[in-house]
Amino acid sequence: DYELLLTDVMEGQSPAEAIQQNLPLFSKSAVRNTYERYPGSFEALKPGRKYAWQVIARNKLDYLAKTEVWTFTVTSTPPATDIISATPFVLLRKDGFEKAI
Repeated sequence: DYELLLTDVMEGQSPAEAIQQNLPLFSKSAVRNTYERYPGSFEALKPGRKYAWQVIARNKLDYLAKTEVWTFTVTSTPPATDIISATPFVLLRKDGFEKAI
């Protein structure tokens, strides 16, 4: 089984310090999959903020090993109008009437 820890990295803090010192935003034990969803019921991760995560391998309650500390930053999602305007489309014209598909 694995344990997953996720925390935010404060200004001037290394990711390893964040994992060791900060309260986890998310912690889950007995993880058996190679993926895990961040619960929608938890506080949303903030765009532009740096987060650190680590996986700990356990044999029941005994510590076996842990990964190095990894980081990621949440990017903001562009508005739907930006996504739509960046999507290629074909403009059809018939008798002065335009229609984009």
